[in-house]
Amino acid sequence: MNGHGGMTKTSLPEYGYPEVFRDDQFVEMHHGQPVMDPYRWLENSDDPRTGQFIKDQMVTTKNYLGQYPDRKPLNSLVTKLFNYERRSAPYRYGDYYYFFVLTGDLAHEVWYQQRTLQDKPRVFLDVNTLSDDGSVSLRWLYPSWDGVHIAAMLSANGSDWSEIRMMRADAPGKMTPAEVHWVKFSSVEWTKDNLGFFYNRFPQPKQENGSSAGTETDTLLNCQVYYHRIGTPQEQDVLVYHDPKHPSLIHHVTVSNDPDHRYLILCISQGASHVAKVAVADLNAYPEITVGPLSFTFIVDKFEHVYDFVTCHNSTLYFQSDADAPQGCLLTIDMDQLDVGFRTLIPEHPRDNLLGVTCVHHDYLILRYLRNAITFSQLFCRKSGAFLGTFQLSPGSVHGLIGAVNKSEIFFVENSYVNPSVIYRYDLAEHPPTRRPDDALPLELIPQEYHRTKLCDGLDLSHLCTTQVWYPSKDGTRVSMFVLGRKGLTLDGSHPTLLYGYGGFNSKLLPTFSLRYLAFVLAYDGVVAVANLRGGGEYGEEWHKQGMKDKKQNVFDDFCAAAHFLIDQGYTSTERLVSLGGSNGGLLVAACANQEPEIFGCVLSQVGVLDMLRFHKFTIGHAWIAEYGNPDEPDDFPHIYKYSPLHNIQHRKPYPAMLLLTADHDDRVSPLHSFKYAAALQHAASKNMQQTQPLMIRIETAAGHGSGKSTQKVIEETVTMFSFAAQSLGFAFMGPQV
Repeated sequence: MNGHGGMTKTSLPEYGYPEVFRDDQFVEMHHGQPVMDPYRWLENSDDPRTGQFIKDQMVTTKNYLGQYPDRKPLNSLVTKLFNYERRSAPYRYGDYYYFFVLTGDLAHEVWYQQRTLQDKPRVFLDVNTLSDDGSVSLRWLYPSWDGVHIAAMLSANGSDWSEIRMMRADAPGKMTPAEVHWVKFSSVEWTKDNLGFFYNRFPQPKQENGSSAGTETDTLLNCQVYYHRIGTPQEQDVLVYHDPKHPSLIHHVTVSNDPDHRYLILCISQGASHVAKVAVADLNAYPEITVGPLSFTFIVDKFEHVYDFVTCHNSTLYFQSDADAPQGCLLTIDMDQLDVGFRTLIPEHPRDNLLGVTCVHHDYLILRYLRNAITFSQLFCRKSGAFLGTFQLSPGSVHGLIGAVNKSEIFFVENSYVNPSVIYRYDLAEHPPTRRPDDALPLELIPQEYHRTKLCDGLDLSHLCTTQVWYPSKDGTRVSMFVLGRKGLTLDGSHPTLLYGYGGFNSKLLPTFSLRYLAFVLAYDGVVAVANLRGGGEYGEEWHKQGMKDKKQNVFDDFCAAAHFLIDQGYTSTERLVSLGGSNGGLLVAACANQEPEIFGCVLSQVGVLDMLRFHKFTIGHAWIAEYGNPDEPDDFPHIYKYSPLHNIQHRKPYPAMLLLTADHDDRVSPLHSFKYAAALQHAASKNMQQTQPLMIRIETAAGHGSGKSTQKVIEETVTMFSFAAQSLGFAFMGPQV
């Protein structure tokens, strides 16, 4: 039932919390369970009260942050840390190499072009010229197979919505008006003739005004695959695939990378789940794509396993999969002999988790593996699947591997928590990996350093180190965690510590260079800990499954156990421990604050999924049902309701200081989650005389879920989070004065 009587207001004078309307009699029945939702009205962004809520909350938060005396030196430190040149590995398309550079004084990257690696590069696209305020960002450049045409996918205000504009390799800086609109969760897949491409789009939302795109909360349904011929109106695009009977499914297409680009591989997934059905269309049957849909043959017709396309040779397709191989394997299937089915070319490793597979120089496969959250790369023969050797790179994480089936040149991008990116180059034509069958030892493949990132002048990180530790979770499961801090740290419980976690969607938290982490360590002589929780993919699909659906509580137990470990081992104390998580990680830190508020000093929840009974009713939230379960189903409701942050706010114990961070154009996790949770937290505080720490929210404008943020916005967000934590917990600024 729904009721709209008995309305109350709350005003909390200590921190100047604004009055927030609360409808105590708005109640819904969920599988026989009455559930209050007194802030349902905050779901309506057009309600004037919602606009006033945002303004009032921002004033309160700004006033509190303004009390932090060390904000200026913190801002100077973070700004200096960002003020260095970050450079990507080069990508070879057609006649040119492309790479991008981002410096601290620029909002976005600048793309460069050069014919050879020795040539002086010229600017191809300066993303900063696309908007005056940095609100327009580039998702990626997608060159045609011959490298002549380049599709630029752009987004505004951090929204997931994109548009596609065209460029030519021989005309740097020149870009056509947008040819394709309302693109989301898509790549650009070119046809063999280099004159058209396939892409994903969704129906145009009701709010079609460009400034409001991304603020809508309607459920995102009816993913469609289209073909666009460059230079023609979008109205003439051909619908290639659509499944109106199953509107919540997400479709992704890939054009095969064989010389004929013969096949269009369609992967159909249940939202964010990695398991997929796979269908294939023979593009040789369509010399010109003028009428759709295309005819697809399903080679996988059940949602059971992961199938990620790798490469194609003649009529044989190669897929990375976890079919009967939780750690990952490489399968092949011959499109001319479908009755034979899939064959295993490279079996599952007994210990290591397969991260990805790249085909290079026609006959070679590079497999990236993960062992105890540390990556390494190995070379295999495409024809036989034989192991050839391991690339000799320093311990750390290879976060980028640039290679192509028709290129002998490979670039590796490697970094760690204390070392910024180093780019290595290896050429299989210059150093052929020849090995006799009777050779007992594998080859040593030694890439050469191509580019080493230099940090800002005067920044020395030699006094920092990273340690991997293991700790027991509540049920005895061993969980790994990386700890970053000063060498020779005295474990006396005195160090401000930032604990980060995610634990979901098979995501992997690997050692990677982070300016945000460095800022915390340098500013407060602090410690940063990153936990590899269940629900993630650091230890294979089974590790993921142990933290999803009805096992989600394992993730929260793992995170709280990490906090206890850091305290028990003397890294920090409760009053100096800050938890941080974003998106699914925002859910994580909020749920843990509800369950064990006494072990955290401060909680920073970024763009969190916080109303777990209604997450699937907004934007792309339905895609997460495969991970969380469906609260509308009686079997799933109990375990979701039990941990949903909004519905389990603590009234008996005081909360740590909490800052929720969200953004007005977040169309991935709608800001309404944070609005409702913030209002409910402040109301609970008014009833709890023990509550002394602030419970606040920051709403960023012209920003989304995180991608596409300008450098300046990232700096501002970092300074805001750490200012809040330091002001609340009394951290002394100990960073260098810059």
